[in-house]
Amino acid sequence: MMLGELGIQFFASAVITTKGGLNVGSICIVDSQHRDFSSTEQKKLDWIASMVTAEMDKRIAVYEVA
Repeated sequence: MMLGELGIQFFASAVITTKGGLNVGSICIVDSQHRDFSSTEQKKLDWIASMVTAEMDKRIAVYEVA
């Protein structure tokens, strides 16, 4: 329903998961035009999600030490 209302023709995402295995969000790409999305592009999107996870883990570690 949401896809039809917004006219979304393309959607790709990568999950952001903590070290403890908790899924806390995702990095998403949306577009109103259809796009081809290669496995290499998915790997890049996964890499971005892993960088977000690494930054979150750094911030969590600071609070655990304090």
